[in-house]
Amino acid sequence: MDRGGPMSAHPEGVADLVGPSVVGVETRPSQARSGDPALVDDSLLFDEERALVASVAPGRFRDFVLGRRCARLAVEALGFTPAPILVGKRRQPLWPEGVDGAITHTDGYVAAAVAPADEMASVGIDAEADEHLPDGVERRVVRPDEQHLLVRHDVGVAAVDRLIFSAKEAVYKAWFPLTGEWLGFLDARLEFDPRDRRFAAHVLVDAPVVAGRRLQVFEGRYASVDGVIITTVEHPVP
Repeated sequence: MDRGGPMSAHPEGVADLVGPSVVGVETRPSQARSGDPALVDDSLLFDEERALVASVAPGRFRDFVLGRRCARLAVEALGFTPAPILVGKRRQPLWPEGVDGAITHTDGYVAAAVAPADEMASVGIDAEADEHLPDGVERRVVRPDEQHLLVRHDVGVAAVDRLIFSAKEAVYKAWFPLTGEWLGFLDARLEFDPRDRRFAAHVLVDAPVVAGRRLQVFEGRYASVDGVIITTVEHPVP
């Protein structure tokens, strides 16, 4: 669904922030309907997926269903047969064989991005309200050598602190499937290219070597659309 209508890619949304190897699908559910799980169509869920959310809160149920719907449509668009997308030890989606991807959700926005595993080693996406972080959170997210970013007015978002948060979330989602290791907010330093709405994340911990390449830098794109910051990261197969 998009604002209560058929599911589609929103203009300047996640589909416009990913490369040609990646399929992005998003939905902007009507806020008036979003709190009632009875109004969320879960008919596309596999039984194994439905069991994962059998007793969760209504908001979590809605986000899970809509996220899996976006993911299923994206997987089908790649030409793969849909299969259950279960949950890993850090709550990450477990993709069908041959597929890599990520799912994200925030109030009024849900999206998935997937790619063939033989072209893209990992994909990370995140969505956040374009609003400043709650008091006390910024210091746990923004490094001292990133403080200068907070006073920039040319990056195209209302809340740069939230953009930093979202970009690092997307980086982590691309990092974890490759390493199986935690990456904290302060373990990466960001640089932004406002002209092209791009960013680079320099990993500051001892990064492992994957497929012959040390995972020291992740590159991504971002946008703020209708009050939602969207960030994407792609790590191609060498």
